[in-house]
Amino acid sequence: MGSSDKNIAAQTDISLVGEAVSSTTYDEVFLSTTSGYCIFDEHQNLQAFSSDFPLLYPTISDKIEIGMSYTAYMKVFYDNAAVRNMGKAETLDEWIKGAMTVFEQKGARHTHHLHDGRWMQINMSHTTTGHWLFVAMDITQYRDSQIALEEQHKRYRSFSHLAMDWFWELDRDLCFVYHSGHQSSLTGVDHEQLVGRSRIDVVTASVESSDALLCHNESLRRHEPFDLVLAWRNVDGSVRHVNVIGKPEFDKFGKFTGYLGCGREVTQEIQLQSKLNHLAQHDDLTGLVNRRAFESALSSILDQTAKRETQATLCFI
Repeated sequence: MGSSDKNIAAQTDISLVGEAVSSTTYDEVFLSTTSGYCIFDEHQNLQAFSSDFPLLYPTISDKIEIGMSYTAYMKVFYDNAAVRNMGKAETLDEWIKGAMTVFEQKGARHTHHLHDGRWMQINMSHTTTGHWLFVAMDITQYRDSQIALEEQHKRYRSFSHLAMDWFWELDRDLCFVYHSGHQSSLTGVDHEQLVGRSRIDVVTASVESSDALLCHNESLRRHEPFDLVLAWRNVDGSVRHVNVIGKPEFDKFGKFTGYLGCGREVTQEIQLQSKLNHLAQHDDLTGLVNRRAFESALSSILDQTAKRETQATLCFI
């Protein structure tokens, strides 16, 4: 291992275990594990590059020359559109000025979209010898997987928004850290202003008192899942019913970290069910209780009298 290699290892707290090998071996390993690299000296002039490095940029492969300055290199890079994602700049000077800021850092990372479709991650590091090392690593597979995952998440969010009206997330203190904004919140509070507020306090102030509300609050305190319907009061006195679902989250050690939840308004469904129940037990013409409802009520009363050993009277007019 050369002196420069030892200095780099010492700087990064990395040391070699075992017998050192020749620098040629290190060069071969480095060349075989990268997609290309180039080195600029302390004066920002191109000192060396691997033979496969120019192949990454076919439009400038015959223009890369040893000794050329980084400014000249980037000018060639810009004039020949070496990559697809060149970035935006009004003038060449402005673009080069932005590119030169890389030398103000000890390390940097850029992503190049090559014309053959591949994606390269360019890692720049400033060595202890004063050189600037640019290494290209092929991340095409990772990039494709990332894009596919983002598409899946986008599709999932679209389906979720079709199925649910609200999504929310709570921290371990049961306070909002997120509330979706694709539907207006029934709380009367803007979804962004809900962040940091207790869900129990917000819901209790907006929902009619009921067993469902008590179950909702107790489930949150006990870190238990819930799936129930709450009745929200509107300013005009009307009521909107919402199916609320909450799922507690825990880390790998079993420690409670918060909640993920969603809600969907079911007012129309409940009103329709109530109407159907009424029609099933009442005559359409007179609105009076029908035979089915009468027999159901009579059966219920007979059961009660039998269990409690009481009497009941049926009056027939």
